[in-house]
Amino acid sequence: MGKRSKDLPRYARGWRHFAPWGTELWRSYVLCLLAESCERAERIDEGMEAVAEALVIARNNAEHWCEAEVYRLKGALLLR
Repeated sequence: MGKRSKDLPRYARGWRHFAPWGTELWRSYVLCLLAESCERAERIDEGMEAVAEALVIARNNAEHWCEAEVYRLKGALLLR
């Protein structure tokens, strides 16, 4: 866990600061990275929030190329 686990909230807050600037492109992918980091840090609830947000964004922005990875992460988090 260590330092990486403690830095996760900072990463999540940092990414959300870009949302008002219209940075939607690739956002679902970045949320996948956050969810994967949460899984590794055993922060399941935060990971599931990132997955849920990634699914909404992927659907709204037609980023279907990312959906398979989002669902994979959702399954991995649910198995924890």
